[in-house]
Amino acid sequence: MKRVFLLISLVTCLGAPRGADAQHFEYVGDITFSGDMLIDSFDELKVNDDGKMVLVDRLSQAVHIFAPDGGHIAELGISRCDPGRHFTPDAVAMNNDYVFIVNGGPWGYVFTTDGTCLGKADRDYYPLKLQVLTSGNSLYGIRSVGGQAFQITIGDHTGKPSRSYEIPMGEFPNANRRIHGGGLALFGTDIFFAPSVDPLIYKVDTAGKVSTLDVDTELDNRKPPSDIPAQFSDELMRKARDIVINNTVNTGLFPLPGGLLLAQYVTRNRARERLYIDAATGTIRHVETADFEFIAVHNGVGYRRAWPDADEDVEWANPYVMTYRFVATSSDSK
Repeated sequence: MKRVFLLISLVTCLGAPRGADAQHFEYVGDITFSGDMLIDSFDELKVNDDGKMVLVDRLSQAVHIFAPDGGHIAELGISRCDPGRHFTPDAVAMNNDYVFIVNGGPWGYVFTTDGTCLGKADRDYYPLKLQVLTSGNSLYGIRSVGGQAFQITIGDHTGKPSRSYEIPMGEFPNANRRIHGGGLALFGTDIFFAPSVDPLIYKVDTAGKVSTLDVDTELDNRKPPSDIPAQFSDELMRKARDIVINNTVNTGLFPLPGGLLLAQYVTRNRARERLYIDAATGTIRHVETADFEFIAVHNGVGYRRAWPDADEDVEWANPYVMTYRFVATSSDSK
């Protein structure tokens, strides 16, 4: 039985150019994770310029660093730098020097890319939903403020904040805050953020000016009838599930070569839609329906999670990564 996250999407007629013959990524090869660990879940992957990968396994409450060829470098833990603290890794960011992990509790932690724990994050740092750690060691993250706004915080690699910007949380603030999804990307000096549920992409420039791109017309989108409750409850879980099933959800926002942003969405009919956006103008250059989504895209390479063939007589194997290289088309530069 093939255990691969794969859904055949339904092609619909949208406003921007599209088509099965206009796919932007070509298959390169597979990366198999080596080592004695068993990866139960594959929730988040970040890649640095050296090709190293950091993988978050929330089910096993583990974070692993792998070499570009999949060789295991280290499992990141906090037992030596914060003994007794429960480790529930959530968001993660990585560059060539550091790995920053947001713990599910009140702290973030900083590691080197060889696995050495450098200690806790700055005390003024709050757990953030999405993170980007630049090559210049600037940490960008997003969190909710008072349940009614998102705050983009910028600091150093330890989380010590230097400035922040507030942006609206959208029509459904509780859903955008609690449903795991959305995307955060940097392009030059501009910051781009896509909330989980609302079909918008926010752009914040260096002066803090916020502008929006409405992508609703390019997606098969049906807005949920109401927001989910603010407090955790059975009703929250039920309504959150209904929103994910019946609405369009953003599953990633990534910079691409050629001045493009890739925005990924899973629509209410389970189609995977990719929007290619001119980062300078906000123009949607191309829309295509795909049969899978990327868990990460870095330096023009897309990373897709997959599972090997397995049956009842074979020991369960770790997931692996399929890699694809971005290839621009003529419609991207119009």
